[in-house]
Amino acid sequence: MKKVIILQNLVPHYRKPVYNALALKYDVTILHSGNPSVTESDVYKEIIVKSNKIWKFYFQKNVFKIIKDNSYNCYV
Repeated sequence: MKKVIILQNLVPHYRKPVYNALALKYDVTILHSGNPSVTESDVYKEIIVKSNKIWKFYFQKNVFKIIKDNSYNCYV
């Protein structure tokens, strides 16, 4: 199964059905800096990292390390 990671600042509630639909065919992981979003009915996985806001930009910590340690086929 192909592994997909999606990088976002937060997980909006209206995107969860899209992530679950993708997770039926792919191994989907969402990397974000918000509150935990996965419930028992969700199929996708999540990784929560800390972020720093500098001016208008968010910088998430350890993203490159996480990507390097796992072999994902697609990065979004």
